[in-house]
Amino acid sequence: MHSLKIAAVLLVFLGAAFADGDTNAPAVVGKAQNTVEGCVIDCSAGGYFQHPINCQKFIQCAPAGPTVLTCPETTIWDQAVTACNHDDAVACETGSYLTPEGKPCPPEPTTLAPVEPPNPGFCFFRCPEPNGKFAHPRDCTKYFYCFHKIPIPVKCPFGLHFNEKAKKCTIPLLARCKASPDAEC
Repeated sequence: MHSLKIAAVLLVFLGAAFADGDTNAPAVVGKAQNTVEGCVIDCSAGGYFQHPINCQKFIQCAPAGPTVLTCPETTIWDQAVTACNHDDAVACETGSYLTPEGKPCPPEPTTLAPVEPPNPGFCFFRCPEPNGKFAHPRDCTKYFYCFHKIPIPVKCPFGLHFNEKAKKCTIPLLARCKASPDAEC
């Protein structure tokens, strides 16, 4: 009976070792040397770091070593806030690391200017007050509902414009919208 239990445990370990990995799981790369894309990542203090060559990815230092994670669509890694941020609000920057041999990795960090907004009505809005409704500077049919300084874009019902004075959607004649496609956000 005892040898049957040992055989069962051995089969479980062997099955786990040879099982196909989950393709949707985050990639843990170079655990033995703590490397990502050939670059040494110092995870001794934990934390989150820029990916060495791709600003849409970042590195989470987990107990098992560096784990590469991907930001959601239209966002890139922002090391200043250690979170993914709108791609038009932050420059695309990658980390500067060393190879196991002590050479620069990658040879030069990547820095790109912020990309243009995906459409003229899009803007990275900062709430002027912690709570309230505020006109969208580029689109009369939209406004931002700010909740604890977090802007939530809202679209007015068909044919209506946001009335900044009344703080609600009204007919365009009453709304007197001042939005412009090239307005500053």
